[in-house]
Parts: sequence; structure tokens; C-alpha cells
Amino acid sequence: MSLSPVFTTFSRAAMPVNLLTVADWRVFAEKAFGLRSWESAAHKYAVQSGGALVLRADDRLVVFTRLESGEIRRTTHKPGTWGFDA
Repeated sequence: MSLSPVFTTFSRAAMPVNLLTVADWRVFAEKAFGLRSWESAAHKYAVQSGGALVLRADDRLVVFTRLESGEIRRTTHKPGTWGFDA
């Protein structure tokens, strides 16, 4: 029995247009929160807005999702296993 790979689609419409790459998140971290860490900024954004998407230079997508419990789940999707909807 072999498992087929999962492909996950994300909506860019759900995120601000100026926040996607690590560089974008670093600028946002400093200006909005006075932080140096893009991860901390994306986490805080997910707490406030329900989620955050961060595109890494190696084409991995890091997704921060606020769960019903209020906790934040971080998931990293490998290149080729995710995409944006049209």
C-alpha cells in the first residue's frame, strides 16, 4: 500500500499583500512590534488575525494557524507540496 503525496492550496487573498517573504516579515516585526525575529512577528500576527504565511528562500512555506483553543500551530510545507489558489 502506498500513500499518495498531499498537495495543500493556500489563499493569498487571506493575507496582506505586503507580507509573504522572510524579509517582509522582518520589516513588519521591527515596525509593528519592535521585534527582530520574523518568527515572533508571524506568531503574534497569527494570534491576532488567525494565521500567517511565510515563504522561505528555499520555497518552503511556514504556516502559523490559531487553533480553537487559542494555541498557535506551526506547520512547514516542503517545496512541491503546496501552492496558492488562482
